[in-house]
Amino acid sequence: LNNDPRVRSESSISTHLVKELSKPQTQDQDSQADVFNIVYEMHRVAPSILTTVIGTLTNFLEVSEVDQRKLVVQLLGKLFIKPKFARQFGPCYRKWLERAKDKDTSIRLLMVNHLLLLILPNTAAESDGFEVSQEAQLALKGCLDDPSAEVRLPTIHGICDTAFQHPTAVSLDTWLAVGIKISCRQRQERKDALTGLVQTFYHHYMAKRLKKVQAGGDDVGLDVVQETLEAAESFDDKEENDRARFEWIPSRVFEAASFKDDTELLSRIWQAMDDMLLGSDLS
Repeated sequence: LNNDPRVRSESSISTHLVKELSKPQTQDQDSQADVFNIVYEMHRVAPSILTTVIGTLTNFLEVSEVDQRKLVVQLLGKLFIKPKFARQFGPCYRKWLERAKDKDTSIRLLMVNHLLLLILPNTAAESDGFEVSQEAQLALKGCLDDPSAEVRLPTIHGICDTAFQHPTAVSLDTWLAVGIKISCRQRQERKDALTGLVQTFYHHYMAKRLKKVQAGGDDVGLDVVQETLEAAESFDDKEENDRARFEWIPSRVFEAASFKDDTELLSRIWQAMDDMLLGSDLS
């Protein structure tokens, strides 16, 4: 581009990029990847070029070639991590979100990774970020019911890991959807959902409520226990939110104890009950 005498302004750069993107889709894959990389690097110094090229980029989301779809999913994912672009180019953003249901498993898995970044607090806190994050939450929730375990399991892990680090980043609806996985037919999904929920429950809910009791060890005084019980009966608005987010988890774990088809999982459930009350090394 720098050596092309026709390129003298952002407008001409945009026109040149659109021309390159509009070439037959049978062109060399590496050349196309280079054009996508140029688009990304150029937007960092001249964001206005996106107004011209993003529509053309979005068209690649529906091409038949998997590698081409994957390239543009990656590029748009890197662009939309900035909520201002997701809002500015809302139709393109929503078209990109639809790739969470792409027919190719590797693309759906790639989308899970991008969606997990979009729900992080630093993204949601930006101007226009909340709405963008909420749309990502809906797409991510849908990935929990993906037809492939290759996508469902990383989605469970990603949501639980995010909730453990940033408990309010995961919407209540998405968090409750993870809870439903405790009752699903797939053994590994049940186990992983159970583990993630219990670890987060103890770390963000039980630990701070039992802090004084646990600090007292085996010789903790009854007055400390009584104080802890009384404190559990009174709570402010923040604690009310915590209750809505976490208090349903023990009942889901106890319900899972009725499963008799998997002795190993049943053993894990009994261990999970201890973890909820006493914590574990993983918490």
